[in-house]
Amino acid sequence: YLISTSLKTYIDNIKQCNIEMEKTTILKTNSNLDCLIELGGLGGNSESINLRHRYIKGGILDATNCESGIKINEGAMGILNDGIEIQSFNTYGIYVPKDSNNYSSDLSIISCYINGKGSEYNNYGIYFERPDNNLENLRLNALHTCIYAEAGGRAEKEISRCRDHHDG
Repeated sequence: YLISTSLKTYIDNIKQCNIEMEKTTILKTNSNLDCLIELGGLGGNSESINLRHRYIKGGILDATNCESGIKINEGAMGILNDGIEIQSFNTYGIYVPKDSNNYSSDLSIISCYINGKGSEYNNYGIYFERPDNNLENLRLNALHTCIYAEAGGRAEKEISRCRDHHDG
């Protein structure tokens, strides 16, 4: 699928949705975008937020013209799983920025493959600015930094860091 704007989900639970793709589905863009997919990228009723997980499952995210493959915004706790492949992004495979409420991200990333452009680029497989994350069965390749966390509280299990990298 060729998209011209980022796929964004609502932050509130009334309009919540999940994204599920076949493992061979390719999502890409010819436009310069901040990210391909943004969990919590659309507003909503903040009173209805009770921190339910949204999920993204499957698919190949070709983020060639994007700053990030996936961006997880404020209050948008998520589960990324079942063979998601994120490739060719400019800076972040998965980006979890700080939020105004200082929520933990409570993010689970399970069975994903993140392939950067090479260690000579200043790119990050996963960049956390919020704590409390679970990483399991990941393959990180061709990145300057595989996993960077400004905040602690993460669990890691079966993480494969391939080729050149420097972790922060």
